[in-house]
Amino acid sequence: MTVTDITDAWGTIGRAHPSRRRGNRPTRCGKDNAYLSFWDTTNEVFGSFHVSTSPNGTGARRARCSVSVRGKVFEIIEDLSPGSFASASIDFGLNGAIAVAASTVTGRLVNAPLFVAA
Repeated sequence: MTVTDITDAWGTIGRAHPSRRRGNRPTRCGKDNAYLSFWDTTNEVFGSFHVSTSPNGTGARRARCSVSVRGKVFEIIEDLSPGSFASASIDFGLNGAIAVAASTVTGRLVNAPLFVAA
């Protein structure tokens, strides 16, 4: 398996995985990311979830949960399998629920859409 650097006027913009090629020309591979931030000012809870399913190689696919509860900060960063949104402790559910089950923090965040997608 080979990985190809892609260079254009901006310099090297990414690395193309062979499975992402179009014919003889590699596609531009960015990072496939999802973020969700949340806050509850009354209870002093702030945080964010982030997943990157990037095909760009080892260390590029991660799940992250960062939470501050009344000034105490918890953070979990774990590797993801290619194309996955779930790590060992974090499940960034595409069904509207994000769950965390780790020794330092546990919880479930359910998203309720406010608008209908056009």
